[in-house]
Amino acid sequence: WHVMYEKLVSHYKQYGRTSVGGKYGSDTKLLKWVYRQRDRYKTNIISPEEIELLEDIDFAWDATEKQWEENFASLEKFNEKVGHCNVPRYYIEKGLNLGRWLDTQRANRKKGIIDDGRERRLEIAGVIWEPFSHQWEEIFALLETFKQKHGHCNVPVIYQEGGESLREWLRTQRKNKRNGILDNIRQERLTKLGVIMDPITHEWEKMFTLLETFKQKHGHCNVPQRHKEEGQRLGFWLNYQRNRILDNVREKRLTKLGVIMDPITHQWEEMFALLGKFKQKHGHCNVPRRHKEEGQKLGIWLNNQRHRNSNKERRQRF
Repeated sequence: WHVMYEKLVSHYKQYGRTSVGGKYGSDTKLLKWVYRQRDRYKTNIISPEEIELLEDIDFAWDATEKQWEENFASLEKFNEKVGHCNVPRYYIEKGLNLGRWLDTQRANRKKGIIDDGRERRLEIAGVIWEPFSHQWEEIFALLETFKQKHGHCNVPVIYQEGGESLREWLRTQRKNKRNGILDNIRQERLTKLGVIMDPITHEWEKMFTLLETFKQKHGHCNVPQRHKEEGQRLGFWLNYQRNRILDNVREKRLTKLGVIMDPITHQWEEMFALLGKFKQKHGHCNVPRRHKEEGQKLGIWLNNQRHRNSNKERRQRF
């Protein structure tokens, strides 16, 4: 026994602890002897003298408990350094992956297998059990502050509030909604605050409403390409709709409103409308070849129509 004890003393001097194995040496014989002393202690067959000698070198009768206490002490030191217990997952302190250890404590609490005493000590130390929920609430509060200042939730690209990139956070919330992983309560809170959860759809609907306004004013949907409605580039937007692949619902709504979706047909209608304006001004349709109407080469267009085999309907309209 004393021979192995002296071996353990040497090990203790080398590593500063009586744990054997892993990064603390690979002496299998000594490791088995250490386990045997713990078993003897549990079954009360170890002498008081042996207990005293082992405790002189800080022998851990319960290795798991001792390791937990050492890890907890490292967490307290981390808190003293940075002022909180939000340890990054891969943070290592003196060879200990403190972040992963803390994740384990959170997982044990969620499973209901953490000791009540340990749970209380971790809470007193400042551990947040649901760090992501806590962070979400903190950033949501910053978004509320932004709205109070600006009256809306349209956060600029490079804007930061409290050191946080609010726009990037909002982008993540919208992405989570698209992927079906944003819970309903959070979504409702964001919507109630004024966050547009689908800005692309919102923008489309806004422009469609402006197109309806244009039709009410003019009786048609032949919006000139450079036309603006309430400061918005409605003509450009409508032309973009004609030249992109639209879903069936949007295409049907535009067609039902009176939009000519074929860009070539639309261009013809625009030029024909300019011809109508020319006639109103001059009383005839004899457009000089080089004449432009609203920047469009109306004379050349009309000359091209004369030399093309237009369909019967167009010929009648001319």
